[in-house]
Order: sequence, then C-alpha cells, then structure tokens
Amino acid sequence: MGVFCKYLLVLNVLIFLSAFQFRQASLYAQHVSGQVIDYKTKEPIPFVNIYFNNSMTGTTSDIDGYFKLDVSTNLGQEIIISIVGYKTYIMKDYDPTVFYEVHLEEEVMLLGEVVVSADDGLSRKVKMDFFLKEFLGTSRNAKSCIIQNEDDIRLIYSETNNSISVTCDKPIVILNKSLGYKIHYHLEEFVLQGPNLSYRGYARFEEDSIPDNRRKRIDRRRYLAYKGSRMEFFRQLWKNDLKSSGIGVYDASGQEQIDLFQYVTPEERSVKSLLYGKTVLISSANSISYLRFITNDSTSFTKAGYFDPEGVSWNGAMASKRIGDLLPYEYEPKD
Repeated sequence: MGVFCKYLLVLNVLIFLSAFQFRQASLYAQHVSGQVIDYKTKEPIPFVNIYFNNSMTGTTSDIDGYFKLDVSTNLGQEIIISIVGYKTYIMKDYDPTVFYEVHLEEEVMLLGEVVVSADDGLSRKVKMDFFLKEFLGTSRNAKSCIIQNEDDIRLIYSETNNSISVTCDKPIVILNKSLGYKIHYHLEEFVLQGPNLSYRGYARFEEDSIPDNRRKRIDRRRYLAYKGSRMEFFRQLWKNDLKSSGIGVYDASGQEQIDLFQYVTPEERSVKSLLYGKTVLISSANSISYLRFITNDSTSFTKAGYFDPEGVSWNGAMASKRIGDLLPYEYEPKD
C-alpha cells in the first residue's frame, strides 16, 4: 500500500472516530433551550440570568432573548430565570426536547416599598445586625462573609408586628472568604418576627480565586460545612447509605429508629420522593435536627442533595446552617 493510500486510510479513520464521538456527545449532552419574552410587550429580553438554584451552572440570554442551558448534570433541580425589574420565573418540570417561550412579568413596586421612613424605631445598624445574624448565620464561615452591595438592601421595622422585613431589588452579592465562593443571592422574602424567621431566595455561585497556600484550609472548611448539612443528608438518603456518614433517623421522640429509605420512591426523571409525612429526628455530626412535613406528606430530592423546600420545615442544627455555610450542588467532598 502506497504512502498516499495509508494517509487516506488514517484520515478516514480519524473522520469516523470524530463523527462517532460527536454523536456520542450529542446523545449524552442535554440542554434546555428557549427564549425569554416580556409578558406585556412581547419583546425579547436580553441578558437574563438562567441558572440552577444553589449552583455554579448557568447562562444568560443573548441579545434576542434566546438561551441554552446544559442540564445533563443537574436534572431534577429547579431552574431560576431572573433579571432586575421582572418577577422571578421558576422552571421545575422541564423537558430537553421542548423549546420554551418564557414570559416574564414586570415587577411592580408599591409606593410603600419605595418611600420608607428612615426613622421607624430602630437604627439601620441595629436592623442590619439582626438581618446579617439570621441571614448569614453565626458560624465562623458566616462571620467571614462580606456583603458587597449592602447599600442596596432595604430594612423595615414594624413596631406593631415586632418584625423586620428585608427587600433588595438587586441580587445580594456575598463574598464568603472562608469557603472561597462569591454568591449572588436573589432575595424573594425575609421576615423576622420575634423568634420566627421566614426567608427564601435563589443563589448563584462563583468560585473565588484561591491562592495555592490557602487551598487545603478552604477544602477543610468546605468539608466541615458539608458534614451535618441537608445536602449531605439527602445525598446519603439517595444512596441508602445514611449509616456510613453517621446519620441516624428516629421518630420525633427520638426513641424509635426509622429506616427512612423504605419510604423513598424509585428514581424517575432523575428525582426520588420521600413519602413519610411525619416529623423525624435526625442525628448527625453530634447534633440534632428535625424535619417536619407541613403542607405535603412528601418532598422530592436528587442525588446532588437538592430537595424541594415547599411544604417542609427544619429545626435544630441543620436549620442553623444559613447562607454563610451554603455550598453549591457541584461540591464533592475530597477523601
């Protein structure tokens, strides 16, 4: 066989392998795509943030509102679609084979939300201290956090209700020096009324630049934040391996141990459901937590540790881990 013929043979083999690899990549790569449109004007909205809640996976819509998000490693987790000036859109049930037209409604601010008296009975510093303690937490990680746009945060004290409510039109930008992340947190609700706290929002993570001489310490802090977290609990429950992490589950009295995995449904579209419906006591990392089912008898969750927060509440050690101890779902503990 001549040199030229050998060359053609090698070239054909390379082309075949490249085509095969492309088909394989196309087979396994899954994307959700669509266009973001203003509900009222029907005009496309550019530069909209589209991301998985509590993750580093996201994208933005282009100048014509089109987007394409890789969902292959985050299937089952809710997708957040948000931009300043519009109501947040949450996509929970999505199909990679469908092209989505997402209509965002303009956020209408009430007069009372704009014109707020500076003198409502508490100084801004006092209100901010309450907010930071409840929002970020009180751990060492939380105390290392710096909010980079604190002036954008509005805090309102109601003497009648003995409550502090907090709003922010822009994402709250949090630099967590202890864990090496920057978090963009879209705060939807925050109300502190006496000892009762209600807050919800959506977080997008970025890796902070970490010098080599700090990497081991930060890895250790991330691991300690992971241990005893809700993320660890649901990841181990997914694998039916709570015991290896030292996690025990009991009835609310703490007297009877429960095999919680028998109440877990088989995986369907990358999601399982916990169908228990009763309060459970969780013993983990030498601490006690309680998982309560409020409006539903179940909650869905994924192997990454994501769970549907609606209808359930947490008390105890796991509930005390706030934004300052939050990890993205991409986090994997190192051996």
